[in-house]
Amino acid sequence: MSTSSPPYPDLLDVLEVVPGGVDTFTASSPPGTTGRLFGGQLVAQALRAACLTAPPGCRPYQLHAQFLRAGRPHEPLTLRVSRPRDGRAFANRRVEVEQYGKPLLALLASFHVGEPGDDWQPPHDTGPHPDSLPHWPSPLHDAVALQPFEIRPACPPDATGKPALHPLWIRTRKPVSEDATVHACVQAFVSDAGLALSGRWHRAEPQAFTTTSLDHTVWFHRPARTSDWLLLSTTALSVAEGRCLVHGTMHTPGGTLVASIAQVALVRPLAA
Repeated sequence: MSTSSPPYPDLLDVLEVVPGGVDTFTASSPPGTTGRLFGGQLVAQALRAACLTAPPGCRPYQLHAQFLRAGRPHEPLTLRVSRPRDGRAFANRRVEVEQYGKPLLALLASFHVGEPGDDWQPPHDTGPHPDSLPHWPSPLHDAVALQPFEIRPACPPDATGKPALHPLWIRTRKPVSEDATVHACVQAFVSDAGLALSGRWHRAEPQAFTTTSLDHTVWFHRPARTSDWLLLSTTALSVAEGRCLVHGTMHTPGGTLVASIAQVALVRPLAA
């Protein structure tokens, strides 16, 4: 971790959204990597507010977020929750994150009580256990918002010395609450780790471009502990008309699929 990076607060403090009225919360806005708030942080905070208003026994199974504006560090956030639906097995929440009255993020979260039934997925080989891997460099090691996480690339740098972006193993540096919804919020946080960057990482000079997340979706398939290793893998599916589409997955070391991710990001060359 770069010693010049500003400190990032304790992760659970960042997720501690504070009630400020009926279905209204406030939250902190610690620094991001580029002077903007980390998108995964906003998604996680919005999901946390949604979870705090969801019926007992319901866990999030899907979220869709739209990034509307870049957030400013060190300025308070207001999160407003609405309740489109509360059913016997399903619930939905809509959350808008604002800063000084201007919307930064709109999130729709879906909840389900979970029901007995088949449990199937395609087999997935995650390779060597992360504890056995060398500590290869990662382009995310200096990301300020990822300081609360341990990151371990699953692959070495390529022949030119360029480090691998994904797949990577990631887990929290500190224990996380036993609350399954808190772990889902932490998953939402790390689901944005390098997703937009992967839309330009295939280029010979990815630093000559900039990316900005536009839309972000996560499907939570099975409960997962984020204080244990999770493998984040991504595939860039399309780059066209200035936008990239990236698909991602999260697996446990045993190959269990715990989440799927999709993101659309803007890709632009840096101004000369």
